[in-house]
Order: sequence, then structure tokens, then C-alpha cells
Amino acid sequence: TVSEEKINVLLISGDAGWDFQYLRNFLLRQPELYRISVWQQNADEALNQAASSGMKLARLPRTLAQLVGVGGEPDKPGYDVVILHDPRPTQGGFDGEFAALLKAFVVEHGGGVCYVAGNKHTDGALCGNATFAPLADLLPVVLTPNTLDISQRISGRTPQAWPVEPTAYGLDHPVVRL
Repeated sequence: TVSEEKINVLLISGDAGWDFQYLRNFLLRQPELYRISVWQQNADEALNQAASSGMKLARLPRTLAQLVGVGGEPDKPGYDVVILHDPRPTQGGFDGEFAALLKAFVVEHGGGVCYVAGNKHTDGALCGNATFAPLADLLPVVLTPNTLDISQRISGRTPQAWPVEPTAYGLDHPVVRL
């Protein structure tokens, strides 16, 4: 389906790394295509989070109505896709309740979720953490914990590669067929 409507994006990040800043700026510079709300978890509370007009957040959505949107209500603009850029577990509203909300957003309302894994918080959020199991269930991959601790990562030891093995559903998906 081709649509002329703008895509509403909720971008959540654990920190302000260069790749997050690039993605945020890319989306914000195209107001004819995207309406965006940015939630940077490690930002000072007094700092204004970036957003398109009418999309500013005071906190992460806590109800399905806020995430999906309610027409005519400015505090519930709704989103088409949520991009999670290595979010920090249990900080700033990114918790088990939000993970369950994301699952309902995808399964019941056809919303999109993109998880950009990183080396800071992905292990703690998705690898064996039952709190975030609803979110991990949405991903087309099964993650295993990183085999190096933080001191080994800093010292430059080479980590064991994460084998990429799609799920049964993922094998049939057109994107993975590439």
C-alpha cells in the first residue's frame, strides 16, 4: 500500500552515540516524510527531547492508546513504528510493561518495531531477561549473551561472533530471503 501520509516514528535510545544522532537527525531533516518523537534515556530531564511539531513527549507512552494514537487528541498522536536504539533496561519507562505494550502494538495493531542492537544494553535487555521476553519474542533472531565481560571488551579481546540464525518464521520472510 502506498500512502501519502507521514510516518510517525518513536525513537528511543539508551545514549547519544554518533549512530543514534545520525538516525535522529536524518529523520528530523525530512519533515515531509516523518513525524518523530525522540526519547533519549540518558538525557538530563531538564533537556528538551527532540520532536517534530505536535510530537513532543514528556515521558514514554504507558498505554496502548498513547502508542497507537487517538484521532484528535494531541497527547496521543500515535506511531507507525518504534525504533529502539540499544535502549537501557528499566530506565525512563523502558521496562517490562513497555515491552508488553510493544508486543500488543505489533501483534494487535500491526505497528512496526525496529531494534538496533548495541554493545552497552542489549545483553541486559534481551539475553535471558524474562522481563523483556515479550520484546525478544518479536525479533526474528534469538540472541545469546556476549561471551566477554566489560573488562575484556575494554582490553580489546576479540569477542566470540554471534551466529545469525533466523527463526522458522524469519526463514520464510521476504526480507531474510536476500
